Amino acid sequence: MKKNLNKVFGIRNDYFAEMLFVFISNNAPLTHIINFNQFLTRLKVFWPKKESIPSGEDQASKNWRERNAKQSHKAAMRAFMFDFIRVSGGKSISILDLVKLCCYFKDDSCNFGAECNTLMAKYKKLNIEPKYVHEMTEFGFQ
Repeated sequence: MKKNLNKVFGIRNDYFAEMLFVFISNNAPLTHIINFNQFLTRLKVFWPKKESIPSGEDQASKNWRERNAKQSHKAAMRAFMFDFIRVSGGKSISILDLVKLCCYFKDDSCNFGAECNTLMAKYKKLNIEPKYVHEMTEFGFQ
């Protein structure tokens, strides 16, 4: 996992590789060998099944079908992210785990990195940024 992670995700992150292994193997010991069925079942969101395109489809229905497929893939990716990051089994996502993941992904690295950054942005908006500022305070040189 650690050796080939760079080829798939474009990053080198041992913590992420270990999380991925634990998620795919369903919390098996690190000496466990993952078979192809386990791998594909747990990570099928990255390789969505291709739809059959009906012949004679008009532009409006094509746009609707593509938009619907994009939205369903986005929802599946969010569900995967929630399950993956909660690999410890709790009902909430640990911010420390999210920080460890976000520091290795760039904005344009992959879908997984984009979802990590989206979750981090939501966390910052809800928990770090001020909700209401009555009067803006500015500090000058004096």
